[in-house]
Amino acid sequence: MLAEIGYVAAWLALVVAVYSVFAALLGARRRSSSLILSARNATFVIFGALTVALGTLMIALLSQDYQIAYVWSVSNPSMPTFFRITALWGSQAGSLLFWCWLLSVFSAASVALNWRSNYRLIPYVIVFQSTITAFFLLLSLVIENPFNRFWLDGAEVVQSALIPAGLAAPSEFNLAQSARGLNPLLRHVGMAFHPPMLYLGFIGFLVPCAFAFAALVTGDLSNNWIRATRRWALIAWVFLGLGLILGGRWAYDVLGWGGYWGWDPVENAAFLPWLVGTAYLHSIMIQEKRGLFKTWNMFLIIATFSAVIFGTFATRSGLVESVHSFARSDIGFPMLLIWFSVTLTLGGLIVWRRRRGELRDDHTFSGIFSREGLFLLNNFVFLALFVVIFWGSFGAPISSELFFNTKITLGVEYFTRVTPWLFLALFILMGIAPLSAWGASALARLGRGLIVPAVLTVATLPIFILQGHSGMWSIIGYFFVLLAGWVAVYETYRALRARVRQRGENPITGYLSLLRRNPRRYGGYLIHLGIVVIGVGVIGSTAYQQETQATLRVGESTTISGYTMTYDRFEGGQVAEDGRIMDIAVVSVWRNDQHLATLRPRRDFFPNQQDMNSMTIAGAHSTLENDFYVLLLNWDEISQNSATFKIYINPLINLVWWGGLILIVGTLAAMYPNTAPSRVESRVSAPDRRAFGGGRA
Repeated sequence: MLAEIGYVAAWLALVVAVYSVFAALLGARRRSSSLILSARNATFVIFGALTVALGTLMIALLSQDYQIAYVWSVSNPSMPTFFRITALWGSQAGSLLFWCWLLSVFSAASVALNWRSNYRLIPYVIVFQSTITAFFLLLSLVIENPFNRFWLDGAEVVQSALIPAGLAAPSEFNLAQSARGLNPLLRHVGMAFHPPMLYLGFIGFLVPCAFAFAALVTGDLSNNWIRATRRWALIAWVFLGLGLILGGRWAYDVLGWGGYWGWDPVENAAFLPWLVGTAYLHSIMIQEKRGLFKTWNMFLIIATFSAVIFGTFATRSGLVESVHSFARSDIGFPMLLIWFSVTLTLGGLIVWRRRRGELRDDHTFSGIFSREGLFLLNNFVFLALFVVIFWGSFGAPISSELFFNTKITLGVEYFTRVTPWLFLALFILMGIAPLSAWGASALARLGRGLIVPAVLTVATLPIFILQGHSGMWSIIGYFFVLLAGWVAVYETYRALRARVRQRGENPITGYLSLLRRNPRRYGGYLIHLGIVVIGVGVIGSTAYQQETQATLRVGESTTISGYTMTYDRFEGGQVAEDGRIMDIAVVSVWRNDQHLATLRPRRDFFPNQQDMNSMTIAGAHSTLENDFYVLLLNWDEISQNSATFKIYINPLINLVWWGGLILIVGTLAAMYPNTAPSRVESRVSAPDRRAFGGGRA
């Protein structure tokens, strides 16, 4: 019965989504407030119906209804409840339904919260959002239906969401015994939260793109659509960033190669919209402050959403093979079609409005050293990163196969050769841009502003040199990364010092007051500081990583970078609650004759798992200085007296995770409502109901 309820609810959501598109279009053309109101209410119905559909699938997972094919494929009786919940997005069909539900959440919330303030744009916002929702619902119901159940047609097993006439259900006992369970790689806390964070980031960019579409259609090309969506874009951006960091942590803990970012195509598919979205968030400040780059900002938000759709297509279609991607699926061509259609439509609207002269800038460009000039350079660097990463991940492999019938893969060496220079340019601009002024800025002023941060940077560098990080290129990298951090700290300190002197506030109260009065500026400095901390961690953990491999007998030791590791004993055949078998090596880690930790690197085996039955889990001792990271590679299965280990020393790697936390805090601060009195009265306030002929909404 659960399958039928969920299936019918999902179809209801699809029908209502299609209705809301036509009701909103007709309401806008006829200026009918009642039709627009009906379309708005339809978005709430879509959310309610999909909540029912998703809820039934969750209940089926928790109640172990293995007749539902999706439940059978991602769970088994030995799985803990926590992983039953996360199995909801553990495979293609369930994650697609979860994706549709998140679409309905963002659509309903954005329409409800902007109903009064952006009434003129709302009909076309609904059209865009409901069209995207209907498309993904159609994929879910027709191609990747999560409510299909097993039925017996004689000796043959068939799948159907509804009850076929004359067919019987298989034995529940047999289904439970053969249930596959969740892929072992997904049984990790990081992977439990990594996909939802990415989905929230991807889908969050639907909202600003929908408002951009509405602005292009209606001709309301003022800053209204940006004001309505800036926080939505920040929410999407921070969730996407958090998802990338969690994915890196999962790779570090589970994949067993000593790193956290391997330039995998699916990793890059999530990174690409983050890059363009970051450029967009910087660029809209120029439009709000100076009325510049209106066409450019439209292009950036459309490029961000286009990258979201393409990344989703690449991940879900089987276009690339990766431990991160879903299996090859028939949804590939429809997703490619919607990506092309959305990108072409939005791009065509920009060209149309541009030719009509409706995207003209309010002021002229003031020069390269103005803040808007430096922000524009920043945008170009972000787009350059986008191009080289896209080419290495998808462009070169797809082109070679299409035109030369050969498969080529541009490996890690390509990315590590071309991207560091662009990231270095970003950090240089991150250090200079906050010191410039809107409208115009002299080079001499920028130089004076850099004096104190540069001195602080030079004073900080010996900390890294004394740790042995003395390579020329890494020192250059540390210098510009630290310079960007010290600029953010020093600019905040100057404002705080002035406030403390003028108002007599204590530093904590004064800093919180700064955040409340100008959250975008001082929250932005926190974000920059988080990126700087991540940058330092990336340089240290990639340029100065050390590794060794050793085969040890019980009681023997090996040394690396001042650490000594002793193989103490082997604990084989340990059975966990979820049925996996753990083979554990117990090792002791020493430094300067001081015992630091007892680690338990292990190999996990999943006897009933068909697609992948083993997983390597590292043992790690973490400090701010570095991680001692050890993997169990092999062992003598007969005597268990010897084992082979791979050991990594990963300097400063924990700064990557700490920087991520600072970035999240900074983004939350930047979203805080500005409490400073406005200097210019807003020209847009109440809903413009006259645009639709009046009427109550």
